This record gives sequence, structure tokens and C-alpha cells, in this order.
Amino acid sequence: MASTFSPSLKLELIGNGDQSGTWGTTTNTNLGTLIEQAITGVQIIGLVNADYTLSNLNGISDEARNAVLVLNGSPAGVRNLIAPAVNKTYIIANKTTGGYAVNIKTSAGTSLAIPNGATQTVYCDGTNFFAAGYSTSGGTITGNVAVTGTLDVTGVTTIPTAAPGTNTTQAASTAFTTTAIATAVAASLQLIYTIGCIYTTTVATNPNSIFGFGTWVAIGQGQVLIGAGGGYTAGTSGGSATTTLAITNLPAHSHTATDAGHTHPYNTKAADYVQSGNSTPCWSGNATGTTNTGYANISIGNTGSGTAFSNVQPYLVVYMWNRTA
Repeated sequence: MASTFSPSLKLELIGNGDQSGTWGTTTNTNLGTLIEQAITGVQIIGLVNADYTLSNLNGISDEARNAVLVLNGSPAGVRNLIAPAVNKTYIIANKTTGGYAVNIKTSAGTSLAIPNGATQTVYCDGTNFFAAGYSTSGGTITGNVAVTGTLDVTGVTTIPTAAPGTNTTQAASTAFTTTAIATAVAASLQLIYTIGCIYTTTVATNPNSIFGFGTWVAIGQGQVLIGAGGGYTAGTSGGSATTTLAITNLPAHSHTATDAGHTHPYNTKAADYVQSGNSTPCWSGNATGTTNTGYANISIGNTGSGTAFSNVQPYLVVYMWNRTA
């Protein structure tokens, strides 16, 4: 009876009565070489820019029988490492350069990625490959992992990003945290700057570009704010930057002018008479006196130009924006 070979390890199975006198050699090869290779063998595989199929030979050493596969080389992309479609466990170390994963698979089965730099235990069920444990250096863990004590992580840890608003004890990714913070800040700003609020700044940028919400209208150019009440209605405007006083704006007052009066002295003849027989008047002596007291008419002249004056107090100029929607 001719020898056959086991399906997974390709060990030679001697037929009954065969190999008389030489069966020891075959047995030693099976036990001392092939089984030892399957338990402790380490095979180095050099990958280039093509997929690689493991050698799979009956009764002699090959690549597929080894327990550990160390992958090196510099592939320019992700490559497939094709193994026999039999039940088998491997430890695979992806030590290739270039940063690419290597997929372990059978010729027709689905592949399992071994991340660059990772060492992964895998197994084949005769069709497909599966992870049999956790990668010792990077990689993906499928399923739940319970950690008791302190977990020290070196490198960047990636976790799924939960849906916005998730409120559980699961870990939050930076993407979730960033979105949650931005949402909270936006909500807080909306509570602060509700419709009708006024935002002041020394920058002309529309607040919508800063806050990301609302319709904002520039208001109050050349105006100051005043509190509502006391005759002032919110939303109305008035006043002026300058004022020209009218007479009605002046307090009641009077103007006085005093003239003490004055007189003028004069001289006159005391009397005149006509001499007898002579028609020429004759004068005799002088008289002096003073005129009656007189007063002058006095008026007070106008002054001033009526120029308007500024009502503006010391100020700092800002832009004012009113949220309308």
C-alpha cells in the first residue's frame, strides 16, 4: 500500500507493511523534522511588490508548515500572503518596511490584515483566517476586553466616535469631544446672545462669522446707548451731536445801565434898556447859570455768533451689532 499524507502538516503516513527496514527514516523525518517545524519552526518570508504563496510540500520541509512566519522586505503596498486552505495556526510578524499591512488568506477565502509592525496569532478553519489573540504591536481587537488595574498605552489609541449627544460611560474620542465642546459652546453663546442682544467690538467682522449663528445688523453709527425707561422707549433713537442755544434755553436774566445825567454852564446879559432919546438898546451887567439836567438814551449792543457746540462726552468708538434673527 502506497503512503499517503496528512491534510494539514503533510506528514507521510506509511501504508501497512510498507517501507520494511526504512520506515524508521520516514518516521524520524515526520517526528524530528516536520512536526518540530510545525511546533517550533520560524520561517522568514521576503515580500516584494507581489503577492506571495507559501510552499506546501508532502513529507519534506516547506514554508507553510512553520509555526512562525516573519515577514520582511519593502513592498510598495498591501500584499497578500497565501497559505494552504487547511486547519492551521500561525504566529505572523509583519516586519516589512514602508508601513503597509499584509493580508493572510487562502486562495479563495477572506483575508485577515496583519498591520505593519504587528505580531498576530491567527488560525485557519480550512477556508478563512481569523485572529486567535491580540496583536503584540498594533492591530485591531475584535470583541470586548476587560482590563483590571492600570492600562498603560504607548502611541495613539483609536476608538470609535460615538453619536453626538451620547451620555454613557464609554470612552470618548477626540472627534466626539471636539464636537461636544463646540456644540456646548455654541449653545451657551446662543443663550447669551439671544435675539435682540447687542454685541460690541472694535472689529468690523459680522458676529455670524465668529459665532456661526444668527442674523446680525450693524446699528448705532455715531450714537451711544441709553437705558430704556424714563421716557425712552427701547429701539428708538434720537439726540444730536451738537446744540445751538435759543433764547428760550437761557435762564431768566436782566441787563442794567446807569446815566447820572449832566448839565451845561452858560453866560447871559443881565438886562437891556433903551436910553432916552436913543433907540439903541443898552446892556447892563452879565448873568451866569446852568442848564437843566439832561439824560442820554443808552442801548446795550449784541454779541455772540450763535455757533453750535458739541454735546459729545469722552468716547471710545466701537462697532455695535444687533441680533435680529
